[in-house]
Amino acid sequence: MLSSLVFSLSALAADPVPLVARVEAHYGSVSTLKAAFVQTVRSPTYGDDVQAGTLAVARPGRMRWDFTGDGRVYLVAENRVSIWTPAEKQLLRYPYTPTGADSLLQSLDHVDELFTVTAPDQPSDGGVILDLASKDTSLAGTRVRLVLAPDLSLRQVQLTDPMGTKT
Repeated sequence: MLSSLVFSLSALAADPVPLVARVEAHYGSVSTLKAAFVQTVRSPTYGDDVQAGTLAVARPGRMRWDFTGDGRVYLVAENRVSIWTPAEKQLLRYPYTPTGADSLLQSLDHVDELFTVTAPDQPSDGGVILDLASKDTSLAGTRVRLVLAPDLSLRQVQLTDPMGTKT
């Protein structure tokens, strides 16, 4: 009975190969991407922190996060991060180190090269869900869940760091 239960559970997961191929084909020619975002950072220690704004991605290597409310701007360009906080009139700059989510947003056409991919139960509406684990050992323990609509537009990107904090 246990073996039939294991078989039944594993049969629920989809084959990720054709799903990844669809995503990579769709995003292969995309050089810019713009989206509204709501970012909820869930921390077992500090609770939830919710922020919203607009994200713009220009490949290769450029991103801009405009946060509503405090007007903060987060820029990635030329291997450098710049964070502008108007309320404090402060600009911080430091070298850019990609994370799982950053790598994903820049490389939706190379998902299989950067991540080990599994596909849990798929939505009945024809959308796609992919669970990703970075192949980069410096990001070990970081997981990304990518949720796409039936037209393959981004619905949700959820990042879970090694400490269990979800963004």
